[in-house]
Amino acid sequence: MHRPGIQPIMIYFVLVVIGVPWYWQWLPSLAQIRWLGLPVWVITSLSASALVSLQTVWVLRQPWEDEREGDHE
Repeated sequence: MHRPGIQPIMIYFVLVVIGVPWYWQWLPSLAQIRWLGLPVWVITSLSASALVSLQTVWVLRQPWEDEREGDHE
């Protein structure tokens, strides 16, 4: 079974830390900024969510080892 390296795991970790707005309580001046009518923490969370989706697509872009043609017994 193919195991992903440490790099995708670290990317997921960073995106989750960025995407969950737990740290905005320590950045009150930034939390008040609005962009496109939304608080900047909403834009940050939505962007991180989109990046997690793209990262998942990138990691799963190849077929699983069990699904590759020619490997069937």
